[in-house]
Amino acid sequence: MVLVDGTANTWTVPTAASCTFGGNSIPIVLTVPAAPYTDVTMKLVVKTYTSPAANPSENITVPTTTLTFNTAKSYGTLSFSCGASLSTTTTPLISYTKAGTDSAAYTLSGADITVTGAAKGT
Repeated sequence: MVLVDGTANTWTVPTAASCTFGGNSIPIVLTVPAAPYTDVTMKLVVKTYTSPAANPSENITVPTTTLTFNTAKSYGTLSFSCGASLSTTTTPLISYTKAGTDSAAYTLSGADITVTGAAKGT
């Protein structure tokens, strides 16, 4: 495994995911492109917005799960839950939050995940 070399490494992350209304999303698999010397963390957060704008994360619940990547752990999965419906007035979105000692060594291929929902059994 290649270690972080002090230059920015582009981390390719999924930018679209689906979930079942009233259920959970597909697993979002994250694999760090180069192992950090110390650590880098990733988690999902609801999209920030200012009222009266539509809430892009309406009826989307993200867990408090934070993945920590290091020389011993290079991949992990995150997920989220959807309510009975998603926003119909704006594109449903959630965001990635990257942190940790070596987070500056990585740029993300995308900051947000576009969410689509489907009824159970479809």
